[in-house]
Amino acid sequence: MVIRLFFTNMGVARSAYILNENLMKFSLATMTLGTITNIVLNYYWIPLYASKGAIIATIISFLVSIFVVDLFYSKTRNNLILEFKGIISFYKLKV
Repeated sequence: MVIRLFFTNMGVARSAYILNENLMKFSLATMTLGTITNIVLNYYWIPLYASKGAIIATIISFLVSIFVVDLFYSKTRNNLILEFKGIISFYKLKV
């Protein structure tokens, strides 16, 4: 469940962009889609995989609501690119 912290932090950064761009209806839609994804996956995977199915369903629903939905909406696509640049720029850090 530690990986959910990654998605939580990315969601916080994304919410600042959504608030700044006044995309609150889009935020509602993404949260609804993520919730529906989680419920459907839990319905099928908990009987098959028990707690591991619930964990995987949660991670996939975070992935859908934070990253995948942004691919299909032109106003958030640029922010998604910036998020990925932030994710892969760790190698530039010098200690």
